Amino acid sequence: MNQENENAPKTLNCYEAHAQTFVVNSTGDSGDAITGNSVCETSTPGECTLRAAMMESNAHPGVDTINFAIPGDGPYTITPTYELPPMGDPFILDG
Repeated sequence: MNQENENAPKTLNCYEAHAQTFVVNSTGDSGDAITGNSVCETSTPGECTLRAAMMESNAHPGVDTINFAIPGDGPYTITPTYELPPMGDPFILDG
């Protein structure tokens, strides 16, 4: 290989992380049905719990946001039945 080819610019194809927003709409405690698909949803279609949102955020690169839009009159209480997943990837919890 000659010197000219070694110094030629190289193109890298890198994955760029894009922030996601996951919206918790349930006080339930079920986990995400398909973690890593960028959709917060338990086995109940359309349901996104805090646990499911944290699981999905951990599987998604970048700083995600977890918002809350629980229907009905508050105040709301989310009571995990066991320890919530650790924060493996940073996220903003907007509660």
